[in-house]
Amino acid sequence: MKIIHVMIVFCLIAVGCSKVDNIDQIGTDQVGGISISGYVVKKEEGQFLLVSPQVSFNNDYEANWVVSNEVVELGQLIEVLVVNGEINASDPGKVTAESITILEDTPHHGAKNAIEYALLQHHYMDVPIIKTITYSKDKKEWLVVLVDKKDGDKREVSVTLKE
Repeated sequence: MKIIHVMIVFCLIAVGCSKVDNIDQIGTDQVGGISISGYVVKKEEGQFLLVSPQVSFNNDYEANWVVSNEVVELGQLIEVLVVNGEINASDPGKVTAESITILEDTPHHGAKNAIEYALLQHHYMDVPIIKTITYSKDKKEWLVVLVDKKDGDKREVSVTLKE
């Protein structure tokens, strides 16, 4: 009887660990598909790394490799409609894009340029998180604060870009 209880608990844990629980990055579209949004922080052949701009309920930033041949740029804020709503729950996760929508389109692309500049300065980061991005009208400069999700110390790096 104990073995049955242990197996039931084990099955519940296994099912619970395989579910995606990212409520901050994941949404649903009008037809019930799953979408994720975030900043493009790395690009590789046929895929890019998308990181959520907000901390999720578990006090972490969600990151997913997105398989797509669409052209995206570092620093863009985008939304991805996920094929079949399937998200591989590894860290970072992996999804296949059905469609991509650019969410941020500022007149001078200042935020995108500042993020791209910061990411290129710190290209060694495994999973760069854009913790904050702010613009000072007085100083006419952008401040981007990055942290590497894979860095156990979670050291913040600040990058300033003058316009």
